[in-house]
Amino acid sequence: MVGIDLIMKRINTMVVIVIMCIIMSSCNIDKQVINDEIIFSDDNFVNEYFEIYASYKEYLGKEITLDGQFYISNKDLETYYMVIRYAYGICDIHEYEAIGFEIDVPINMNMSAYENKWVKVKGMLDVYYEDDEHFLILRDPSLTILGDVNERYVY
Repeated sequence: MVGIDLIMKRINTMVVIVIMCIIMSSCNIDKQVINDEIIFSDDNFVNEYFEIYASYKEYLGKEITLDGQFYISNKDLETYYMVIRYAYGICDIHEYEAIGFEIDVPINMNMSAYENKWVKVKGMLDVYYEDDEHFLILRDPSLTILGDVNERYVY
């Protein structure tokens, strides 16, 4: 689980390599966009995620909806809340990668009931910059617990 923090919080060289693998494989992205809302499904999750990260400025302000595992990360005295999926078989480098979005929640809100639950999140895509890197975040999220962790992997 240590690698999840690194993957989700510090989009680094591995993401670039994965994006290159997707581009080189000429993936068609079957995007479901309704009135500036992007809805992730199991079928489009991996491609949609990497397209948004590669061209994030085109998607800022759009509403994003996805299902995934609610994950709480504590790193460097900061707490980060994320909704993630494990992308299996996206490249030959690793068996799977954790992908998803950080979500912005009020500081005083107790999120422990959501931890490791399967949730639906809907929020507005935004970006923040830290240490010369950009990080995508869903602002003003609505969260619904769907149950225990479901099928984590997307292909």
